[in-house]
Amino acid sequence: MRRQRLEQEVARLREEREMLSEQLEEERQILGQILGYLKERLPDELQPLVQEATSVFMEKNHKEEQERESIWEMEL
Repeated sequence: MRRQRLEQEVARLREEREMLSEQLEEERQILGQILGYLKERLPDELQPLVQEATSVFMEKNHKEEQERESIWEMEL
């Protein structure tokens, strides 16, 4: 009985994780679009800020992806 509840909870948490991963990916895409828009529209003197924001975004995105992959590997 307890094992069944734990298995159900694990399944629920996996579904929730998948949903959150999809939501995070959508948010990353939106942020990428915003950065692209800013790069096109802002004056040249503000472009270094856009480039810095893009670099931070890419670095953070890469780190989060690595962390997520390592967590998934540990679960297997």
